[in-house]
Amino acid sequence: MPKLRILNVSINRLDSLPRGFGAFPVIEVLDLSYNNLNENTLPGNFFMMETLRALYLGDNDFEYLPKEIGNLKNLQILGLRDNDLLELPREIGD
Repeated sequence: MPKLRILNVSINRLDSLPRGFGAFPVIEVLDLSYNNLNENTLPGNFFMMETLRALYLGDNDFEYLPKEIGNLKNLQILGLRDNDLLELPREIGD
């Protein structure tokens, strides 16, 4: 899907994402809220979506965010409400 800019897969029962899920070259908004995702279910290339401006991960099962979150240089909106976060990585400020 080389032209996909917005993907909303919220309010499902996703407990994993397929390998290569982050290979969206122009995606700007990604809504994964209200699922059963956590830090171990994100594929390796998830934080390589350079064009991502808004990422919604609320209402999942995250305890930690990988330090690779700092790779999302164009991110302007990050929704993390209602998770089980214990701490945020220092790289979140990058």
